[in-house]
Amino acid sequence: MIAGESRAPAVSVIIPVFNREASVGVAIESVIAQDFADFELIVVDDGSTDDTLRKVRTIDDHRIKIIRVETNLGPGAARNRGISLARGEFIAFLDSDDVWLPAKLRLQVGELKKDKTQDVGFVYTDMMWRTLSGKMEPHPSPCMQTGAWLDRDKKFYQAYLLGIQSVMIRRSTLMESGLFHADLKLYDDLELLTRLACRCRFVHINQPLVIYNETANSVSQNKFSEWPTRQKILLRNFRHLVKAEPLFVARELLRIALSRMFLLGEYYSLRYH
Repeated sequence: MIAGESRAPAVSVIIPVFNREASVGVAIESVIAQDFADFELIVVDDGSTDDTLRKVRTIDDHRIKIIRVETNLGPGAARNRGISLARGEFIAFLDSDDVWLPAKLRLQVGELKKDKTQDVGFVYTDMMWRTLSGKMEPHPSPCMQTGAWLDRDKKFYQAYLLGIQSVMIRRSTLMESGLFHADLKLYDDLELLTRLACRCRFVHINQPLVIYNETANSVSQNKFSEWPTRQKILLRNFRHLVKAEPLFVARELLRIALSRMFLLGEYYSLRYH
């Protein structure tokens, strides 16, 4: 606990960061600039080898806590580390290369406080997408349904394209549903949000309160990680999915098998030619 603090903040903001010295400062400043001030900011440096840690330490705000992990564990494990130290009633996540607009925390806390029954487990917003060329494009978050695994139109998990940086989760809901699965190097947020949507009610704020910055080395662009990760997600939730969505399970298993064969061929082609 920081000296002088006598109570827990309303919100714990968690930023996992790995080698983002050029962008992490802007992300942190967007949190400090919120028009809702009752938060703590936990920055988890996930084994950075550049000047990320030094950059974070130059920002002077008593609400910032810095956690250093010596070995890179991945975003899910880093977020879990932050959650283990969080004291807020509500938890929000921001990626180290994205930014929030000033009203995000205030509007989300307002929605969660409005729910006296505490049935609403999380609140999410729309986003703006800044492309590599600098163009700003609207990115509406999916309109989800409580209790559903899939989006019927996309025929995929309904939380797909719901950015974790747009979400605020009630701490008690997160503890009951389980944290991020740290072994997932991709889609760890998709898997968690899909689980949450099956367990609780939620609110969608139809305003873009996050700017997602596309980056050339984004972890979500790693095609060699996608299919093994999708297999893990499917098998981990197999008992529920096969009962609720048997056709999706059959199709997903086929896609996984075919894609693994294709990637294996591409791997050998790159290695031996």
